[in-house]
Amino acid sequence: MTVGEDQFPKGHETFFIVAPTTMQQRLTSELLEEKFPELVGKVKGGVEGNGGLISTLKAKRMLDWEEVIDNRMK
Repeated sequence: MTVGEDQFPKGHETFFIVAPTTMQQRLTSELLEEKFPELVGKVKGGVEGNGGLISTLKAKRMLDWEEVIDNRMK
């Protein structure tokens, strides 16, 4: 991927390569409650549906990146 220098004034940026949603059959909030109950209510921005726990807003803002859901994977 090539991005213009005007988008990266420091010369580089760090991104986590993650999807904003999970492929789980269960809701993320249910999995969080089961596996990490101490984190329930502490997730910044909350969790909706099968939303992921790591924000992709930086990739959207700086790279205009959006998830494309491949219906073959459903």
